[in-house]
Amino acid sequence: MERLPPELLHNIVGYLEDTPSLSDCSLVSRKLHSVVRSQLFSAIDPPDSEGDFELVTHFLARNIDIVHHIHKLSLGPNAGEDSSITTGRILEVATSLPRLRHLHLLGLIILPPPVEPRITKFNGERHHLETLLIADCAVGMIPLLALLSLFRVDHAEVHWTPTMMVNPDDSIDADQLVPQGPIEEAIPPFDIASFFLKCADYQPSRPKPPIGEALRQLLPRSGMHTFRFEDELMLECYLETLPVMLRDIGHTIINFDVAPLSPQSYNVLAQTLPLLPNLRSFKCDTEGSLYAYPNGMDVSAIEDLAGEVLSALPTRLTRLELCITYFPDVDLNDVHEDPVLDQTPWGVVSNVLQHFPELKLIFEVVDTSVSDDFRPPAPVEDAHLVLAQLFPAFHARRALEVHTSRFRDLDFGPTREL
Repeated sequence: MERLPPELLHNIVGYLEDTPSLSDCSLVSRKLHSVVRSQLFSAIDPPDSEGDFELVTHFLARNIDIVHHIHKLSLGPNAGEDSSITTGRILEVATSLPRLRHLHLLGLIILPPPVEPRITKFNGERHHLETLLIADCAVGMIPLLALLSLFRVDHAEVHWTPTMMVNPDDSIDADQLVPQGPIEEAIPPFDIASFFLKCADYQPSRPKPPIGEALRQLLPRSGMHTFRFEDELMLECYLETLPVMLRDIGHTIINFDVAPLSPQSYNVLAQTLPLLPNLRSFKCDTEGSLYAYPNGMDVSAIEDLAGEVLSALPTRLTRLELCITYFPDVDLNDVHEDPVLDQTPWGVVSNVLQHFPELKLIFEVVDTSVSDDFRPPAPVEDAHLVLAQLFPAFHARRALEVHTSRFRDLDFGPTREL
């Protein structure tokens, strides 16, 4: 064992995933102890996904010999205490871990530093993170933007609810968090290669922070290749800001992922796509379904998708991914007719896609039926047979790919890449 090179020992220990086994291995020898130590402390990621940040930071302060082993850190709210933390404190913790590459902030109240002006430019080389996740945090627009500007990030993912309450007597008001003058004078531009923004607004009557204009000023003019946007709960509060966000940076985007929810969404996408001349991959979560009720909304959704969105894509597109349902997502007890396969709208899609010579067509098909009483005429796994008939040209040149799943099996947490 002592003669084995450290690289081989790391590979062997990597097969052990439970802490007790790793702890036992650490007692075998000094050499194995060193290898196991780096495995044990590579991720400070509690099983309940709520890494009490005070406990975590105190633990790191008392065990400075392990900080160079940590690659992933999750910080969550303090149990039964004030869970507010400033952007400066987050930066302090992150930069104290020289090998940190994955930072997850979950359920915190993130505040700007208690100094004036509220946001100051960060001087020096930014700490490099492969992933930065900010989810379920109560954070105003300005502290959020300031936090994103502090790091050089390969992939940033933000699940943002701008009107979340800070405490029962106060809330993060948009009016109080918008600086006077251009935002780029208070916050440095981002250094982010891939950006996922998921917006939700539980109080639509409140004023919306101008996130679109802010991101237009701060998103990098070069180097950002992927942009993913989701407007949650079918409220479409922020989808209209997409053309504003991407006006100055669209030429750098090669991967674009968006979830339109209505015909108005398709209109916004039709305005946005011409801003992305170098786009190569486009993913769209549609309202359409493979089978539809006669004269139902699904038919018009597919026709609108083809006429407004797909026709606006650059012809050099190489990957198109469409997310559809297998059957209409309605209460089947209120419907007195069976869904049918209407080839007309899909024929329109097929005709539009003939102008994309290098395109690979990918379908994500979800069976949304959750009742065991419903028996579809064919299982969702047969969707690939149906789509092969609808898109014979793509099927013939092996450029058609179909993935199927069931609604009850889907994972609605942060993106799985994280």
